[in-house]
Amino acid sequence: MPVTIEKISAMLDHAGIRHGFNEDKTMILSCFGTDDYRNIVGQTSVLVVISLAVSGTILTVSCPNCFVASRKEHFPAVQLACLRATSDRRFLRFCFDPADGEVAIRHDHLVQNSELTLEQLEMMVRGMALVVDYYADVFRCAITTGEQIDPEDPEQMAREFAEFRRMRRQSRTKASVAGIGLED
Repeated sequence: MPVTIEKISAMLDHAGIRHGFNEDKTMILSCFGTDDYRNIVGQTSVLVVISLAVSGTILTVSCPNCFVASRKEHFPAVQLACLRATSDRRFLRFCFDPADGEVAIRHDHLVQNSELTLEQLEMMVRGMALVVDYYADVFRCAITTGEQIDPEDPEQMAREFAEFRRMRRQSRTKASVAGIGLED
């Protein structure tokens, strides 16, 4: 049974999920706070986009441009992180575009002959933000160092987090010496 953008919006309202539309009202946009993930401007939030395809029979929930790799020598590590994350999460695709270094996460849900429930929609939308947050350190490491880490290995995660904090302190020190103010 096809679904409409208006119906999805009403379901999100019922679930208490704040959202808006793009200019031509073909997509729903919502932001979620995160713990570990920082977006491209350094904020702890992720954009989740909801759209429909094939006359409302396919619902797509995605996080476009959630990670960006700028160093081409780290692209293989980013691609491997995408493959590993995709194999960990059956219904999600982690897509890497080497043309601009963008990593996007996407979930396509077929609603062709079934009814989309509020519980399903809420799980997909809120779950997308949780997945981005879960893999934040994995992609941050692949993008900045070109190395892979296992999110299930707490010791390795602790080492990588300590290294990330050291690099962050070092960049702040350089910025303060240069007279540039950095906000947390």
